[in-house]
Amino acid sequence: MNFALSEDHELLRDSARSFLDKEIDLAPLLVPGATVKDARYDANWSKMVELGWAGLVIPEDFGGSGMTLIDLIMVVNEIGRTLAPSPMLGVLGGTWALLKGGSDEQKARVLPRVATGELKLALAVIDATGNVDGPGSDAKAAAGSKGHAINGSKSFVIDAAAADVLMVAAEINGVREWFLVDAKQNGVEVETGLARHHPPSLYGQFPRCRRRTAARRRCDNLAVGARPDPVGSCG
Repeated sequence: MNFALSEDHELLRDSARSFLDKEIDLAPLLVPGATVKDARYDANWSKMVELGWAGLVIPEDFGGSGMTLIDLIMVVNEIGRTLAPSPMLGVLGGTWALLKGGSDEQKARVLPRVATGELKLALAVIDATGNVDGPGSDAKAAAGSKGHAINGSKSFVIDAAAADVLMVAAEINGVREWFLVDAKQNGVEVETGLARHHPPSLYGQFPRCRRRTAARRRCDNLAVGARPDPVGSCG
């Protein structure tokens, strides 16, 4: 069995390496008080989108490249090597969840816009304890006359601050299901900050009817009030 990379894989890896070595500069982030703007987060992503990286794993039917996981590894490995600031991981996580559990209508509505860079996704699946599955989720969903509503929290949501759409895992009737949440609608709030003694993280609150006034939440916070679009089970 031959495990060597094909010429196409080597070409993809080398082109990603050349691009990232030229474009990524982390020196501005070493200055005290540096922010996301100093990392050129948005500018980096715009150029990655031009290269087609936003749609690497999106099927061609939905406007993506439909590449394999080996193709993806060629790109993601170089992103990791250069520590390139971008929402790539959030977009990948949200895309995979939607591909797994979304309806054809949802995929057709969202994925082409992800592939073109119009939308950025983030995956809200982790609870404060680090759990990602099973009963007792920090986020609870309930069906109402106007659709579903979520109440609770999710933690460590990678790239939530940049996301346009959140893929939220919530428990409903004792089962974990997925919901598409518009991150830009009224009631959605992302608060960033670092509290002492705690690692950076993202928390979400999803009130059904009104925003709850709570004590200051630790670390980075994601507060969301939304009537989400149910996706279904992702296994």
